[in-house]
Amino acid sequence: MASLHFKRIRTLEREAAARLERQGYVVLQFKDPHAPGHLFATRDDHGLFITLMRAHAPLSGIDEVLAQYGGLIRHLRNFPRPEDYHFEIWVFVFSTGRWQYYRVGHDEVTEVDHGG
Repeated sequence: MASLHFKRIRTLEREAAARLERQGYVVLQFKDPHAPGHLFATRDDHGLFITLMRAHAPLSGIDEVLAQYGGLIRHLRNFPRPEDYHFEIWVFVFSTGRWQYYRVGHDEVTEVDHGG
């Protein structure tokens, strides 16, 4: 039987993929049962490698993102990537039912707007 965490992440994967497809992306969902919550999305102008996370309350700023997800951010920065691809962390906040989006660059993390 799948854990509740696994089921929730799969639900968030479907929601995120649908959002991306509405924005014109082609989405690949990774089906690794040991590492759920990763998507790759691409369209003509760029591509995104997305890691989905969950939080109970909204993150208050970049300092909190760095504190909460510093290990993941360091891990993502170790991967080489072409210039037109980006790593992002998408955080679904249960208390608000909304997403927060953060782009992980080589030297900084910035909040980005994906319309929701």
